Amino acid sequence: MVKLNVLTDDDSYSNLSACERCVSEGGGCCTGSGSGIFVTLHDVMRISKATGLPLDSIAVFGVVGDSFAKGVQESDPFMFEAYEDGKVLQLIRKEGHCHFLVDGDGCQIFNDRPAICRIFPFSFGFRKDGTVKVEIPKANRRKDEDCTILQENFYRSNGKVFSAMNTSRGVMEKLCSRHVEELKEYKKYVSDIALGIPLEEVASKWDIFV
Repeated sequence: MVKLNVLTDDDSYSNLSACERCVSEGGGCCTGSGSGIFVTLHDVMRISKATGLPLDSIAVFGVVGDSFAKGVQESDPFMFEAYEDGKVLQLIRKEGHCHFLVDGDGCQIFNDRPAICRIFPFSFGFRKDGTVKVEIPKANRRKDEDCTILQENFYRSNGKVFSAMNTSRGVMEKLCSRHVEELKEYKKYVSDIALGIPLEEVASKWDIFV
């Protein structure tokens, strides 16, 4: 039976106002061309629990573009290792963006959004003892940075960037650690998803619940 840590008050931080403003200006991480937003089955089940939607209407096992694969290889190595035939489980897209992003009304699942959405724009690595460490990406030039919040805080200290996201290094480390654990589980069941087995059946087979 696989039940990983549920969200707590400590990691349900909200950067909603900043993200809403970014979305109104084009929303770099929710919109654009290419692959969708990468998710684990745990992510999908949390969204389903909050919305009542069936799992297969939330995510699809789809192709990952080369540029996205390279970015994930660098920022999320566990997910990159879990690719099957160049595909990954991802939120369904509609009209060029995440289908939970509604024009003029923002993200419809913000409080239940996937781990990768909660972690963005941060990435993570590992210390010598194997524990997770959070990393803040730095663009070569401020204008190259996709995230509006990072653009505005590019020249500030790391602490200021965490504050701008209404979070802290400790909270993000906890979230990234849980993400790593869920990706380890993902690698166990992804072959079943690749075979076209419905997500509900995969979750039942592997006793995954949230």
